[in-house]
Amino acid sequence: MQRFAVFDIDHTIHRGSLANELALELIERGLICKSITEAQDFLAERKTYNLLRLFRAAKDIGINYQDYLMAAEYVGSHMDRKVNRRPADLMTNCMGKGMTTIAISHSPYPVVKPFCDHTGPFDIVVAPRPSNSEGYVGPSIVGIDKRDKGEWLRRIVELHDLVFDGSVGVGDSEPDIAMLRMVERAIAYRPSDELRAVAEQNQWEIWD
Repeated sequence: MQRFAVFDIDHTIHRGSLANELALELIERGLICKSITEAQDFLAERKTYNLLRLFRAAKDIGINYQDYLMAAEYVGSHMDRKVNRRPADLMTNCMGKGMTTIAISHSPYPVVKPFCDHTGPFDIVVAPRPSNSEGYVGPSIVGIDKRDKGEWLRRIVELHDLVFDGSVGVGDSEPDIAMLRMVERAIAYRPSDELRAVAEQNQWEIWD
């Protein structure tokens, strides 16, 4: 039976959002956005609904999947300098103790996996995948839905014969609460208001 440490990626290990970074790269390569106005809207606000709108536009226009993968690989492999040092050091410490390291993210898998390979490498990487690898890139890859990180973690623990005793978890926002409730040592890193309230109520560690 093996102990584990689970880490959210966006705004926890990575300083920002890998989905946003990927969208910016796709804009730069001219692969998404039907107009300059759409690109400017995204660059100005970078809000979730704008991101989702961009990927829907990508589905309408039709992005070659290999072009998408190349952009995602480039972004993921060039973000290793944009890491938050404290959670990254904890990850390294957990690896040194022989713990299984798990990355869980709502950003697309094709950008999360190379990022995690360059910054870890993590033993297990879980993130949304394109539903049709031969088809268009659509909103299914964005991960903005009711995906439950707690259920993801529960399944990983079952599949890999891991144990919750001595486990560690780090996250920054409300979607991470379910998985943090499951671990022995829960850490809220620069938490959102929602996560901070839960962390204080449960006496979790808070890293500001």
